[in-house]
Amino acid sequence: MDIFGAFQKISKMATKTLLERFSTASGKPKGREGFIQHKPSSSPLFGSRRYVHRRELRKFLEKKAPERIKGAGKLTREELISMEREVFPKKQFGGYITLSEFKKALRNLKKEKGRVESAIQRQKIRTKIKFLENLLPKKDEK
Repeated sequence: MDIFGAFQKISKMATKTLLERFSTASGKPKGREGFIQHKPSSSPLFGSRRYVHRRELRKFLEKKAPERIKGAGKLTREELISMEREVFPKKQFGGYITLSEFKKALRNLKKEKGRVESAIQRQKIRTKIKFLENLLPKKDEK
């Protein structure tokens, strides 16, 4: 048996095991039943997605956030828009912001709050943190 024949035999065996793995007894494909499916979250920003584009975040902070999110009333529109640039710098996070990067930015804000000496600045950071925490999915839905 030459190398090409051996490769074909291995290829047929691999195809057969894949078909067995992803099909039911009736021969129909299982679809996505065997895979882990993520529950849609009640996050007003992320929804059921794992990431959000920077433009969507900016648009959300400009228009929808003041009406929908608790704690946004204390922040002006200018503060909300500048928060996108301060908390999520493009050099560090790029064009898309994932849920884990969002949480990382929150941790960075909490660290910054500990380093600030002025009580007024600490209060401003605390309102940003509370606002951003309201954009995360609820803990019991994970």
